[in-house]
Amino acid sequence: PEYNIFDLYEETDLGSTGKKSITCVPKEIGILTNLTVLSFYDEAIDFIPKEIGLLTNLEVLNLSSNNLRFFPEEIFTLFNLRQLDLS
Repeated sequence: PEYNIFDLYEETDLGSTGKKSITCVPKEIGILTNLTVLSFYDEAIDFIPKEIGLLTNLEVLNLSSNNLRFFPEEIFTLFNLRQLDLS
């Protein structure tokens, strides 16, 4: 399925559709500064944009079971992040 990035709210789970239909996170993710929980579990994501660092309220980020080879250093600026799953 296609997702409209502007429809995402504080807690968003876009993962585990079983279809691995999400391959990248759009840079527009950075405008969703109220997100506290974001999950892209079990998708086909191979790229996370540096704009992820703008999600200053993010507490939980689940990127497990994806195709990530690296992630942007901006993740380290997420001071409210309490849980990061990259398994």
